[in-house]
Amino acid sequence: MTPKDHIKRAIIRLFFIFPIKKKSVLFNNFYGKGFDDNPRAIAEQINSKKRLKLYWVLSKENANAILPEGIIRLKKRTLKYYYAIATSHIWVSNVRLPEYYIKRRGQFYIQTWHGSGIPYKMVEYDALNNLSEDYKRMMSHDDTMIDLFLSGSRSFTDIICRRAFKYSGEVLECGDPKSDALVRANRETIKNALKNQLGITEDNIVTYMPTFRVDYSNNPYDINLDLIKAALEKKTGKTWKILCKMHPNVEVKNSKINCSDYLSIDSVNDTQTAIIASDLLITDYSSIMFDAVFAKRPVLLYVKDYDQYIKNERGFYIALEDLPFPSFHNTKAIVDYINKNGVESREAYGAFIKKHKLIVSGTASRQVARLIEEKCK
Repeated sequence: MTPKDHIKRAIIRLFFIFPIKKKSVLFNNFYGKGFDDNPRAIAEQINSKKRLKLYWVLSKENANAILPEGIIRLKKRTLKYYYAIATSHIWVSNVRLPEYYIKRRGQFYIQTWHGSGIPYKMVEYDALNNLSEDYKRMMSHDDTMIDLFLSGSRSFTDIICRRAFKYSGEVLECGDPKSDALVRANRETIKNALKNQLGITEDNIVTYMPTFRVDYSNNPYDINLDLIKAALEKKTGKTWKILCKMHPNVEVKNSKINCSDYLSIDSVNDTQTAIIASDLLITDYSSIMFDAVFAKRPVLLYVKDYDQYIKNERGFYIALEDLPFPSFHNTKAIVDYINKNGVESREAYGAFIKKHKLIVSGTASRQVARLIEEKCK
Protein backbone atom coordinates (compact mmCIF):
# COMPACT_ATOMS: atom_id res chain seq x y z
CA MET A 1 0.00 0.00 0.00
CA THR A 2 1.08 3.56 -0.59
CA PRO A 3 1.60 5.95 2.36
CA LYS A 4 -1.66 7.69 1.41
CA ASP A 5 -3.52 4.38 1.49
CA HIS A 6 -2.13 3.64 4.92
CA ILE A 7 -3.54 6.98 6.08
CA LYS A 8 -6.94 6.19 4.53
CA ARG A 9 -7.00 2.81 6.23
CA ALA A 10 -6.13 4.43 9.57
CA ILE A 11 -9.03 6.88 9.15
CA ILE A 12 -11.41 4.02 8.40
CA ARG A 13 -10.22 2.18 11.51
CA LEU A 14 -10.98 5.25 13.61
CA PHE A 15 -14.62 4.97 12.53
CA PHE A 16 -14.75 1.42 13.87
CA ILE A 17 -15.83 3.03 17.15
CA PHE A 18 -19.25 3.41 15.52
CA PRO A 19 -21.53 0.38 15.09
CA ILE A 20 -22.31 -1.07 11.69
CA LYS A 21 -25.50 0.49 10.33
CA LYS A 22 -27.76 -2.47 9.69
CA LYS A 23 -29.82 -0.76 6.99
CA SER A 24 -27.01 0.92 5.00
CA VAL A 25 -25.57 -0.17 1.64
CA LEU A 26 -22.46 1.21 -0.09
CA PHE A 27 -22.31 1.07 -3.92
CA ASN A 28 -19.14 1.39 -6.01
CA ASN A 29 -19.15 1.61 -9.82
CA PHE A 30 -15.71 1.77 -11.48
CA TYR A 31 -14.22 3.66 -8.52
CA GLY A 32 -16.73 6.48 -8.65
CA LYS A 33 -17.34 6.90 -12.39
CA GLY A 34 -21.04 7.67 -12.13
CA PHE A 35 -24.42 5.99 -11.82
CA ASP A 36 -24.30 2.91 -14.06
CA ASP A 37 -23.73 -0.81 -14.54
CA ASN A 38 -24.73 -3.65 -12.19
CA PRO A 39 -24.63 -1.55 -8.99
CA ARG A 40 -27.06 0.91 -10.58
CA ALA A 41 -29.59 -1.80 -11.44
CA ILE A 42 -29.49 -3.16 -7.90
CA ALA A 43 -29.64 0.27 -6.26
CA GLU A 44 -32.64 1.32 -8.34
CA GLN A 45 -34.50 -1.86 -7.39
CA ILE A 46 -33.87 -1.28 -3.68
CA ASN A 47 -34.50 2.47 -3.84
CA SER A 48 -37.96 1.94 -5.30
CA LYS A 49 -39.02 0.74 -1.85
CA LYS A 50 -37.24 3.52 0.13
CA ARG A 51 -36.44 1.16 3.01
CA LEU A 52 -32.65 1.33 3.19
CA LYS A 53 -29.97 4.02 3.28
CA LEU A 54 -28.06 3.80 0.00
CA TYR A 55 -24.65 5.44 -0.50
CA TRP A 56 -23.18 5.94 -4.00
CA VAL A 57 -19.42 6.51 -4.31
CA LEU A 58 -18.40 9.31 -6.69
CA SER A 59 -14.95 10.47 -7.74
CA LYS A 60 -13.99 14.14 -7.86
CA GLU A 61 -14.49 14.15 -11.64
CA ASN A 62 -17.99 12.68 -11.32
CA ALA A 63 -19.05 14.48 -8.14
CA ASN A 64 -22.01 16.11 -9.91
CA ALA A 65 -23.36 12.96 -11.53
CA ILE A 66 -27.15 12.76 -11.51
CA LEU A 67 -28.46 10.35 -8.87
CA PRO A 68 -32.08 9.35 -8.20
CA GLU A 69 -33.79 10.89 -5.22
CA GLY A 70 -33.15 8.74 -2.17
CA ILE A 71 -29.57 7.73 -3.06
CA ILE A 72 -26.91 9.55 -1.04
CA ARG A 73 -24.01 11.18 -2.87
CA LEU A 74 -20.71 10.02 -1.36
CA LYS A 75 -17.63 11.90 -2.53
CA LYS A 76 -14.34 10.04 -2.27
CA ARG A 77 -11.63 11.27 0.12
CA THR A 78 -14.12 12.82 2.51
CA LEU A 79 -14.72 11.85 6.12
CA LYS A 80 -18.27 10.89 5.19
CA TYR A 81 -16.84 8.47 2.61
CA TYR A 82 -14.51 6.76 5.11
CA TYR A 83 -17.32 6.65 7.68
CA ALA A 84 -19.62 4.92 5.17
CA ILE A 85 -16.93 2.35 4.33
CA ALA A 86 -16.50 1.56 8.03
CA THR A 87 -20.18 1.41 8.97
CA SER A 88 -22.16 0.24 5.91
CA HIS A 89 -23.59 -3.21 6.39
CA ILE A 90 -23.44 -4.19 2.70
CA TRP A 91 -20.83 -3.33 0.07
CA VAL A 92 -21.69 -3.73 -3.63
CA SER A 93 -18.93 -3.27 -6.22
CA ASN A 94 -18.33 -4.13 -9.88
CA VAL A 95 -14.52 -3.77 -9.58
CA ARG A 96 -11.85 -4.78 -7.11
CA LEU A 97 -11.95 -2.66 -3.97
CA PRO A 98 -8.84 -0.63 -3.03
CA GLU A 99 -6.36 -1.96 -0.50
CA TYR A 100 -7.34 0.61 2.09
CA TYR A 101 -10.82 -0.94 2.42
CA ILE A 102 -11.06 -3.01 5.60
CA LYS A 103 -14.06 -5.26 6.09
CA ARG A 104 -15.28 -5.65 9.63
CA ARG A 105 -16.96 -8.70 11.06
CA GLY A 106 -20.64 -8.23 10.27
CA GLN A 107 -20.14 -6.49 6.92
CA PHE A 108 -21.11 -8.31 3.71
CA TYR A 109 -19.42 -7.74 0.33
CA ILE A 110 -21.19 -8.54 -2.96
CA GLN A 111 -18.98 -8.62 -6.07
CA THR A 112 -21.04 -8.08 -9.24
CA TRP A 113 -18.10 -7.65 -11.67
CA HIS A 114 -18.74 -5.64 -14.84
CA GLY A 115 -19.03 -8.19 -17.61
CA SER A 116 -22.27 -9.40 -19.11
CA GLY A 117 -22.54 -12.92 -17.79
CA ILE A 118 -20.25 -14.33 -20.48
CA PRO A 119 -16.53 -15.07 -19.94
CA TYR A 120 -14.82 -13.35 -22.86
CA LYS A 121 -11.56 -11.48 -22.24
CA MET A 122 -9.12 -13.19 -19.88
CA VAL A 123 -9.07 -11.51 -16.48
CA GLU A 124 -7.42 -11.64 -13.06
CA TYR A 125 -5.34 -14.79 -12.38
CA ASP A 126 -5.74 -15.88 -16.01
CA ALA A 127 -4.10 -12.63 -17.12
CA LEU A 128 -1.38 -12.08 -14.51
CA ASN A 129 1.28 -11.09 -17.06
CA ASN A 130 -0.86 -8.11 -18.08
CA LEU A 131 -1.50 -6.82 -14.58
CA SER A 132 0.52 -4.26 -12.63
CA GLU A 133 2.04 -5.15 -9.28
CA ASP A 134 -0.25 -2.61 -7.61
CA TYR A 135 -3.31 -4.28 -9.11
CA LYS A 136 -2.08 -7.72 -8.08
CA ARG A 137 -1.82 -6.56 -4.46
CA MET A 138 -5.31 -5.03 -4.63
CA MET A 139 -6.62 -8.23 -6.19
CA SER A 140 -5.10 -10.37 -3.43
CA HIS A 141 -6.58 -8.14 -0.73
CA ASP A 142 -10.00 -8.05 -2.36
CA ASP A 143 -10.02 -11.86 -2.56
CA THR A 144 -10.09 -12.06 1.23
CA MET A 145 -13.23 -9.92 1.53
CA ILE A 146 -15.77 -11.18 -1.05
CA ASP A 147 -18.79 -12.92 0.49
CA LEU A 148 -20.96 -13.38 -2.61
CA PHE A 149 -20.22 -13.37 -6.34
CA LEU A 150 -22.97 -12.77 -8.89
CA SER A 151 -22.99 -14.82 -12.08
CA GLY A 152 -24.94 -14.54 -15.32
CA SER A 153 -24.23 -18.01 -16.67
CA ARG A 154 -22.78 -21.39 -15.81
CA SER A 155 -19.78 -20.56 -18.03
CA PHE A 156 -19.18 -17.38 -16.01
CA THR A 157 -19.30 -19.31 -12.74
CA ASP A 158 -16.88 -21.99 -13.89
CA ILE A 159 -14.40 -19.80 -15.78
CA ILE A 160 -14.50 -16.37 -14.12
CA CYS A 161 -15.57 -17.03 -10.54
CA ARG A 162 -13.88 -20.35 -9.91
CA ARG A 163 -10.85 -20.13 -12.19
CA ALA A 164 -9.97 -16.51 -12.99
CA PHE A 165 -10.80 -15.26 -9.47
CA LYS A 166 -9.91 -18.53 -7.71
CA TYR A 167 -13.05 -17.85 -5.67
CA SER A 168 -14.44 -20.77 -3.68
CA GLY A 169 -17.26 -19.00 -1.87
CA GLU A 170 -20.95 -18.57 -2.56
CA VAL A 171 -22.06 -17.75 -6.13
CA LEU A 172 -25.55 -16.55 -6.98
CA GLU A 173 -26.42 -17.57 -10.54
CA CYS A 174 -29.19 -15.05 -11.06
CA GLY A 175 -28.25 -13.32 -14.29
CA ASP A 176 -26.58 -9.99 -14.87
CA PRO A 177 -28.47 -7.20 -13.00
CA LYS A 178 -27.77 -4.50 -15.58
CA SER A 179 -29.14 -6.77 -18.30
CA ASP A 180 -32.61 -6.86 -16.74
CA ALA A 181 -33.47 -3.59 -18.46
CA LEU A 182 -32.30 -5.04 -21.77
CA VAL A 183 -34.61 -8.01 -21.43
CA ARG A 184 -37.69 -6.14 -20.19
CA ALA A 185 -37.38 -2.93 -22.21
CA ASN A 186 -40.03 -1.37 -24.41
CA ARG A 187 -37.60 -0.59 -27.20
CA GLU A 188 -39.55 2.03 -29.14
CA THR A 189 -40.35 4.00 -25.99
CA ILE A 190 -36.70 4.05 -24.92
CA LYS A 191 -35.45 4.85 -28.41
CA ASN A 192 -37.82 7.80 -28.76
CA ALA A 193 -36.90 9.10 -25.31
CA LEU A 194 -33.16 9.00 -26.11
CA LYS A 195 -33.72 10.68 -29.47
CA ASN A 196 -35.66 13.46 -27.77
CA GLN A 197 -33.00 13.80 -25.08
CA LEU A 198 -30.18 14.11 -27.63
CA GLY A 199 -32.12 16.04 -30.26
CA ILE A 200 -31.82 13.27 -32.87
CA THR A 201 -34.11 13.65 -35.87
CA GLU A 202 -32.76 10.75 -37.95
CA ASP A 203 -34.76 7.54 -38.27
CA ASN A 204 -32.18 5.05 -36.99
CA ILE A 205 -29.18 4.96 -34.66
CA VAL A 206 -25.81 3.25 -35.06
CA THR A 207 -23.70 3.29 -31.89
CA TYR A 208 -19.93 2.81 -31.88
CA MET A 209 -18.53 1.53 -28.53
CA PRO A 210 -14.91 0.34 -28.71
CA THR A 211 -13.04 -0.93 -25.68
CA PHE A 212 -9.92 0.28 -23.85
CA ARG A 213 -6.40 -0.59 -24.97
CA VAL A 214 -2.98 -0.09 -23.48
CA ASP A 215 -1.33 0.29 -26.90
CA TYR A 216 -2.96 2.60 -29.49
CA SER A 217 -0.04 2.69 -31.94
CA ASN A 218 -2.04 0.79 -34.57
CA ASN A 219 -4.98 3.22 -34.55
CA PRO A 220 -7.98 0.99 -33.74
CA TYR A 221 -10.39 3.88 -34.36
CA ASP A 222 -9.67 4.36 -38.07
CA ILE A 223 -13.00 2.77 -38.97
CA ASN A 224 -14.68 5.11 -41.47
CA LEU A 225 -18.09 5.69 -39.94
CA ASP A 226 -19.10 8.07 -42.75
CA LEU A 227 -18.83 5.27 -45.31
CA ILE A 228 -20.76 2.91 -43.03
CA LYS A 229 -23.51 5.48 -42.52
CA ALA A 230 -23.79 5.98 -46.28
CA ALA A 231 -24.06 2.21 -46.81
CA LEU A 232 -26.73 1.89 -44.13
CA GLU A 233 -28.81 4.69 -45.60
CA LYS A 234 -28.54 3.26 -49.11
CA LYS A 235 -29.46 -0.26 -47.95
CA THR A 236 -32.36 0.67 -45.64
CA GLY A 237 -33.71 3.82 -47.28
CA LYS A 238 -33.67 5.52 -43.84
CA THR A 239 -31.56 8.24 -42.26
CA TRP A 240 -29.01 7.22 -39.61
CA LYS A 241 -27.32 9.06 -36.72
CA ILE A 242 -23.93 7.95 -35.41
CA LEU A 243 -23.40 7.88 -31.63
CA CYS A 244 -20.01 7.22 -30.04
CA LYS A 245 -19.33 6.10 -26.50
CA MET A 246 -15.81 5.36 -25.32
CA HIS A 247 -14.63 3.08 -22.53
CA PRO A 248 -14.57 4.95 -19.17
CA ASN A 249 -10.76 5.15 -19.42
CA VAL A 250 -10.80 6.80 -22.86
CA GLU A 251 -12.00 10.21 -24.04
CA VAL A 252 -13.53 10.64 -27.52
CA LYS A 253 -11.44 13.77 -28.17
CA ASN A 254 -8.27 11.68 -27.82
CA SER A 255 -9.44 8.71 -29.85
CA LYS A 256 -9.18 9.94 -33.48
CA ILE A 257 -12.73 9.02 -34.43
CA ASN A 258 -12.93 8.89 -38.22
CA CYS A 259 -16.31 10.53 -38.76
CA SER A 260 -17.42 13.97 -39.92
CA ASP A 261 -20.66 14.03 -37.94
CA TYR A 262 -21.12 12.01 -34.79
CA LEU A 263 -22.60 12.63 -31.37
CA SER A 264 -20.63 11.71 -28.24
CA ILE A 265 -22.73 10.05 -25.55
CA ASP A 266 -19.96 9.67 -22.96
CA SER A 267 -22.09 11.80 -20.64
CA VAL A 268 -25.01 9.35 -20.91
CA ASN A 269 -24.41 7.20 -17.81
CA ASP A 270 -26.91 4.52 -18.70
CA THR A 271 -25.15 2.37 -21.30
CA GLN A 272 -28.12 0.02 -21.49
CA THR A 273 -30.33 2.82 -22.82
CA ALA A 274 -27.95 3.36 -25.74
CA ILE A 275 -27.87 -0.37 -26.49
CA ILE A 276 -31.64 -0.71 -26.45
CA ALA A 277 -32.15 2.39 -28.61
CA SER A 278 -29.57 1.41 -31.21
CA ASP A 279 -30.53 -0.17 -34.50
CA LEU A 280 -26.93 -1.35 -34.87
CA LEU A 281 -24.00 -1.66 -32.45
CA ILE A 282 -20.41 -1.58 -33.69
CA THR A 283 -17.73 -2.59 -31.19
CA ASP A 284 -14.52 -4.60 -31.07
CA TYR A 285 -13.55 -6.62 -27.97
CA SER A 286 -15.90 -4.99 -25.48
CA SER A 287 -18.24 -7.24 -23.50
CA ILE A 288 -20.91 -4.68 -24.40
CA MET A 289 -21.52 -6.97 -27.39
CA PHE A 290 -23.22 -9.44 -25.07
CA ASP A 291 -25.57 -6.75 -23.76
CA ALA A 292 -26.81 -6.55 -27.33
CA VAL A 293 -27.63 -10.27 -27.18
CA PHE A 294 -29.99 -9.59 -24.26
CA ALA A 295 -31.52 -6.63 -26.10
CA LYS A 296 -31.68 -8.60 -29.38
CA ARG A 297 -29.82 -5.85 -31.23
CA PRO A 298 -27.57 -6.56 -34.26
CA VAL A 299 -23.80 -6.26 -33.77
CA LEU A 300 -20.81 -5.86 -36.09
CA LEU A 301 -17.25 -6.26 -34.78
CA TYR A 302 -14.39 -4.11 -36.09
CA VAL A 303 -11.23 -6.02 -35.12
CA LYS A 304 -8.47 -4.50 -37.24
CA ASP A 305 -5.87 -4.97 -34.48
CA TYR A 306 -6.93 -8.45 -33.38
CA ASP A 307 -3.45 -10.04 -33.50
CA GLN A 308 -1.85 -7.03 -31.83
CA TYR A 309 -4.58 -6.92 -29.17
CA ILE A 310 -4.01 -10.55 -28.22
CA LYS A 311 -0.24 -10.04 -28.12
CA ASN A 312 -0.19 -6.77 -26.15
CA GLU A 313 -3.37 -6.93 -24.10
CA ARG A 314 -4.75 -10.34 -23.12
CA GLY A 315 -6.26 -13.45 -24.59
CA PHE A 316 -9.86 -14.56 -24.94
CA TYR A 317 -11.89 -17.39 -23.50
CA ILE A 318 -14.01 -17.50 -26.65
CA ALA A 319 -12.44 -17.54 -30.11
CA LEU A 320 -13.47 -14.77 -32.48
CA GLU A 321 -15.03 -17.25 -34.90
CA ASP A 322 -17.19 -18.71 -32.11
CA LEU A 323 -18.90 -15.40 -31.33
CA PRO A 324 -22.42 -14.93 -32.73
CA PHE A 325 -21.42 -11.74 -34.58
CA PRO A 326 -19.77 -11.08 -37.96
CA SER A 327 -16.26 -9.57 -37.64
CA PHE A 328 -14.22 -7.40 -40.00
CA HIS A 329 -10.65 -6.10 -40.33
CA ASN A 330 -11.36 -3.02 -42.47
CA THR A 331 -14.15 -0.61 -43.32
CA LYS A 332 -14.56 -1.89 -46.87
CA ALA A 333 -15.45 -5.35 -45.58
CA ILE A 334 -18.14 -3.86 -43.33
CA VAL A 335 -19.58 -1.79 -46.19
CA ASP A 336 -19.61 -4.83 -48.48
CA TYR A 337 -21.39 -6.86 -45.79
CA ILE A 338 -24.05 -4.17 -45.26
CA ASN A 339 -24.59 -3.83 -49.01
CA LYS A 340 -25.20 -7.58 -49.26
CA ASN A 341 -26.89 -8.51 -45.98
CA GLY A 342 -28.13 -5.38 -44.20
CA VAL A 343 -27.63 -5.44 -40.43
CA GLU A 344 -30.03 -8.06 -39.07
CA SER A 345 -27.24 -10.38 -37.87
CA ARG A 346 -28.95 -12.13 -34.94
CA GLU A 347 -29.62 -15.66 -36.15
CA ALA A 348 -26.87 -17.19 -34.00
CA TYR A 349 -27.99 -15.68 -30.68
CA GLY A 350 -30.22 -18.55 -29.59
CA ALA A 351 -27.57 -21.22 -30.02
CA PHE A 352 -24.99 -19.06 -28.24
CA ILE A 353 -27.28 -18.50 -25.23
CA LYS A 354 -27.99 -22.21 -25.00
CA LYS A 355 -24.32 -23.24 -25.30
CA HIS A 356 -23.14 -20.97 -22.47
CA LYS A 357 -26.24 -21.49 -20.32
CA LEU A 358 -26.74 -17.74 -20.24
CA ILE A 359 -29.42 -16.66 -17.77
CA VAL A 360 -31.91 -14.35 -19.49
CA SER A 361 -34.47 -13.98 -16.71
CA GLY A 362 -34.82 -10.22 -16.43
CA THR A 363 -35.09 -10.62 -12.64
CA ALA A 364 -31.45 -10.54 -11.47
CA SER A 365 -31.58 -7.08 -9.85
CA ARG A 366 -34.81 -8.02 -8.08
CA GLN A 367 -33.25 -11.21 -6.69
CA VAL A 368 -30.17 -9.39 -5.40
CA ALA A 369 -32.28 -6.58 -3.96
CA ARG A 370 -34.36 -9.11 -2.02
CA LEU A 371 -31.21 -10.77 -0.70
CA ILE A 372 -29.86 -7.41 0.50
CA GLU A 373 -33.17 -6.43 2.06
CA GLU A 374 -33.29 -9.74 3.94
CA LYS A 375 -29.77 -9.24 5.29
CA CYS A 376 -30.63 -5.69 6.37
CA LYS A 377 -33.65 -6.67 8.47
